[in-house]
Amino acid sequence: MEAAIEKSKGAIARLESVWVEQENYEEERENILARIVLGEATSAQLDELEKIALGNKGRWDKAEAEGAEARGTIAGLERSLPEAQRELASLINKSSGMVESFLLEEGERACAEYLEAADALFPKYLRVRAIGRLYERRFPGGRQTGGFRSNYEDNLQLPAFTLKACKGRELPNKKAGLIYEGAHASLSGPMDRATEEEKSRLEAMGVPL
Repeated sequence: MEAAIEKSKGAIARLESVWVEQENYEEERENILARIVLGEATSAQLDELEKIALGNKGRWDKAEAEGAEARGTIAGLERSLPEAQRELASLINKSSGMVESFLLEEGERACAEYLEAADALFPKYLRVRAIGRLYERRFPGGRQTGGFRSNYEDNLQLPAFTLKACKGRELPNKKAGLIYEGAHASLSGPMDRATEEEKSRLEAMGVPL
């Protein structure tokens, strides 16, 4: 049920751009009407805008209908969700085995979200460090503190958990138990690759390094 709610919310999010487009039209129409009164615009400009709106009306109406349906679906599901959760809790309480299975499933779901966040975080962490390296090469001793290094930049450690979601994600050798580590990145190549990628990106922008 929660997945269905999120799906409907996703549908609404995808319609946002269409609604913004329609709102922009309404705002522009109001602006032209005001300018006509002030003698700064003509009815021809309004006619041209309304021709554009007429061409988009079917798409706007469809988006509004789909949005109303999605909002109605969410409202109905959210009203039903507490009862479904109570029923689930009641079933879970009847069996310790079900409790264990439920908690493991929740752990796997949370771990998958954690891995997704870690995979998004680590490249950004490497990028900050890579730009720091390039800064120090270009401006040795800059900022009187050695660029913008952190005393703890090698200390980043993101652990692997004993869950299926983490299987195959651990670092090799002595780093078992971790999926990402700052010091390992510095020694094993990811840091150097990130630095070269950032250097190429900045040079393509015309930044002299």
